[in-house]
Amino acid sequence: MLSPATALPAVKHGATVETGVMGSYTCLYNVLGWPAGVVPVTRVRPDEETATPRGKDVAEVTAAATEKGSAHLPIAVQLAAPPWREDLVLALMAAFPGLA
Repeated sequence: MLSPATALPAVKHGATVETGVMGSYTCLYNVLGWPAGVVPVTRVRPDEETATPRGKDVAEVTAAATEKGSAHLPIAVQLAAPPWREDLVLALMAAFPGLA
């Protein structure tokens, strides 16, 4: 199974308090006990830094601050497999090219 690792690029130190459960995509597999791994697949392009207009909610303000200045940060995906199939996750992770 392929899913986003998080909803945003890496947030600034301490900002996770204001973004809520940003890594909710990754929690499911921990609860289920499924093997999973995260691998970077691309980077934020400079023209993608401020792609989404945001509101005044503290989480949205933090998200906007995270997007601003995020150019060149890695974007990752999470790979998960059924229980006891760590071999699949590791093989898929190895198949992704590294970021230069």
